[in-house]
Amino acid sequence: SRGLRPSVSCPNSVTRPEAGTFWPLMVLRMVVLPAPFGPVSTRISPAFKSNETLRTVTLSRPFYISLREVTNAEFRRFRPNHASGFVDKRSIDLDAQAVTGVGWLDAVQYCNWLSEQEGLPVAYEQKDGRWALKSPATTGYRLPTEAEWEYAARFAGAGRMRRYDWGDALPVPPGHANLAGSEAAAAVERLLDGWTDDYQAVAPPGKFTPNALGLFDMTGNVSEWTHDVYASFIEPTPATDPLGPAGNGARRVIKGSSWRTAAFGELRAAWREGFEGSSQDVGFRVRSEERRVGKE
Repeated sequence: SRGLRPSVSCPNSVTRPEAGTFWPLMVLRMVVLPAPFGPVSTRISPAFKSNETLRTVTLSRPFYISLREVTNAEFRRFRPNHASGFVDKRSIDLDAQAVTGVGWLDAVQYCNWLSEQEGLPVAYEQKDGRWALKSPATTGYRLPTEAEWEYAARFAGAGRMRRYDWGDALPVPPGHANLAGSEAAAAVERLLDGWTDDYQAVAPPGKFTPNALGLFDMTGNVSEWTHDVYASFIEPTPATDPLGPAGNGARRVIKGSSWRTAAFGELRAAWREGFEGSSQDVGFRVRSEERRVGKE
């Protein structure tokens, strides 16, 4: 699902979060993405990498995705002893900061816990020694698929998509993202040429300009876990609602740049990488099936 570009029209509007929708327990704001969407084609960026495949994808169902990344405080309601740690002797463990130092399985287990707190059926189950989505799909929380994440990052309304979450061209608009700017010189080996922002490392989600859907930090702050198993090559055959390659590979797809990003090519919403373990620049956000929600 690299480099999404619509070849048929999208619905004319998408729910924008003026007052917002949320789940009462976590006060977790969500926005609904319309469907059907697609088919879409890929690999339109001149900076595409060898692990980005020309492909056609259709997303057939609307879904909710959180407006921001999960924070330390929210994650500690699930796992009280979690600590995101320090970067250059500065804490990235403050309640309001995006949670980091969590692996894919940590994120999956958090999704199931959050579903249980809301009285929803869990989305994941452990079967034959591996964690997988339940079938048929439930209304519980889960990680977005790679295709869903990229759609959310690139959506520009009325059948339009963007190369970056702010538009189609560089430079990054001032105040748009938490990246490896001059303020991070003591914490990173490389800096993004000409960039500066207010955060040396992880920022509280929502401090920078949102994208067209009102989603925060789809560029910068922390890279995000998706549901998909990582493969460096994806078959270029059309797919509807893809869940990623079959199997239980240890490496999962992460999407989105982070506070350590110092390469302009990695700012594209099409950028993808395989990762396992945990890192101080990787976190996550959640998604769920469309369903009736409360209004603030």
